[in-house]
Amino acid sequence: MLEKFYKGDDSWEKFVSVFPKHSSLQCNVDYSQLYNNLNKNEDLSIVIYELLGAENSLKWINENSPALNGLRPVDCLEGNLLNRLKVMLMRF
Repeated sequence: MLEKFYKGDDSWEKFVSVFPKHSSLQCNVDYSQLYNNLNKNEDLSIVIYELLGAENSLKWINENSPALNGLRPVDCLEGNLLNRLKVMLMRF
């Protein structure tokens, strides 16, 4: 399980800080849908949006992922599963 490789919130925050927080994203329909589908988790929304782009991010969060042991990213929004998703994204 990937979550055992989670190095903590400081590591995640450093990773997230690499991605720009565009004020224009809040006005973007694709970003807004992604943000809402990810339970309004801004960090995850920014990282996924920047890594996958507007066209792919919404589709990707709803697809089963072998890296997540067959779970969809949206299934991993709480607890250790959230840490699993974060590790996967940091290895992307």
